[in-house]
Amino acid sequence: MKTPRQIKAITSQLEVLEELKEQLESLITDINTVTSKGKSWINDSDSQNFLEMNQYLINETSRCLRRCYDLTNDDCGLNSDTPESFDQAENVNRSKDDKRYQSLADMVNKINSTLVKHSRKMKKLQQNSSEQETRIESTCEKIKENDSKFEELHNELQGASQFMTRLEIQSTKLFDKVKENKEQIETLLHLPQELADQKESLTSLLKTNESQDKSQVVKMEEFIQGHVSNSHALNTKYDHLSNLVKANDEELSQIKKYITSESLSDIKKKLEENDEYLKRIEINQRKFSDGNRKIAEDIEAKIQANTEITSILEVKFQSLETQLSNANGEFSKSKDVIESLKSRVEIIKDQLSTCKSNIKKLDTKITAAESEIVSQSRRRASSRDVMAACRIQLNCSEEMNFKKDTILKCFKKCLLNIGQCYDKDAGTFTAPCAGLYLCSLMIESENGMEKEFSIYSSDRSDNETARGRTHTNSSSAVACLVTVFDLNQGDEVYVKSLDEIRNIKLSNYSYFVCVLLQKK
Repeated sequence: MKTPRQIKAITSQLEVLEELKEQLESLITDINTVTSKGKSWINDSDSQNFLEMNQYLINETSRCLRRCYDLTNDDCGLNSDTPESFDQAENVNRSKDDKRYQSLADMVNKINSTLVKHSRKMKKLQQNSSEQETRIESTCEKIKENDSKFEELHNELQGASQFMTRLEIQSTKLFDKVKENKEQIETLLHLPQELADQKESLTSLLKTNESQDKSQVVKMEEFIQGHVSNSHALNTKYDHLSNLVKANDEELSQIKKYITSESLSDIKKKLEENDEYLKRIEINQRKFSDGNRKIAEDIEAKIQANTEITSILEVKFQSLETQLSNANGEFSKSKDVIESLKSRVEIIKDQLSTCKSNIKKLDTKITAAESEIVSQSRRRASSRDVMAACRIQLNCSEEMNFKKDTILKCFKKCLLNIGQCYDKDAGTFTAPCAGLYLCSLMIESENGMEKEFSIYSSDRSDNETARGRTHTNSSSAVACLVTVFDLNQGDEVYVKSLDEIRNIKLSNYSYFVCVLLQKK
């Protein structure tokens, strides 16, 4: 028969084992998650870098080992009472289950011994992990320092390239302004000739107007003389008519005298004759007065027309005088404008000279920076007797077409090719040895197209790996990428376009750089 005490002891042992099983299962699940994450990083499905993944694995392994160590300590504490329970069970009931209990006790002792061994190994692993953590921290600090240095250098180079582009834009604007000023100066130089031509035309016009005015004055004088002669003739006619009237009066007086002496019939006849004669005289006087009136009206109309012509001529003379004064003012203004343009041209010449000096200084700075980079790469590579560095630019700025997933072979201008590792025809950089490499890509689109470019590497088995990606856009046509990664001997590095590109105009300042930093 089993006693309650035996049952209680067995159940307590089973509970301990169940709890240990649960803790081990949770530990196994955590280990599985960590291993799956590491495998996913190996298969390039995780976005973390090498340092982050290495630190993560170290932390997780140390945590799992601590949990195992804690489990061993807990199990030792829990199993410290097991011999007493077994002794009590032996004292209570020494039956057929003694062998089974003895075997269980042996197994527990073996487990305790193995746990002690594992705890010792855990301590060693913890010491190793702490040492590795310190090493990793030191290497991380060194890498961060190198990255900061390279970033500063790259920022300086990028700022210099941007400053160069700005200077080029300003120089083109200044060149255009100089062209415009030259054209304006040429037009202003032609202005005196035009003003002289205008003066000649105005003087000729004045001469013609004076000659016309003189001819019109002569005509007016002739017309006035004719009018005076006509008035004299009319006065003579009027005197003649007055004399005729006097003669008629005398004849009338004679007729009156004759009437007194003659008979009525004769008087009637003579009166009728005299009436007819008087009617003729009245008709002649009317005709003469009408003719004189018409002549006077014609003379007045001609005089009025001549006065209008003289007023028009006076207005023309005044307008010509104002035009001459305006032309003189414009000529003086054009002289002032020419002087100001000359001063502006001198200022622009000074600005161009300063720009040229600044460009020369920038060229010297860029060459010094490039030589510094080369010297640094040589210093780092000389310790291992391996040197490899290249900087390739475009030959000229022109529109190009690129197919999808094809290597860019447009980088032909070798500014630097240490070790002859870059193939211009293939557009690839071949690693001469295994080590840490720095690669940079700067692409400038002059027509502002939005396109993506990537740096790839491939090993000898043609396994391709994307190392970095950048893209241009309409607001900022300059795209830049700097990355650091490991390469094996014989690995190739190149640039690809992610999409099919047509009619993109790349600047001749676009470049591709690959430098060996440290050999393994």
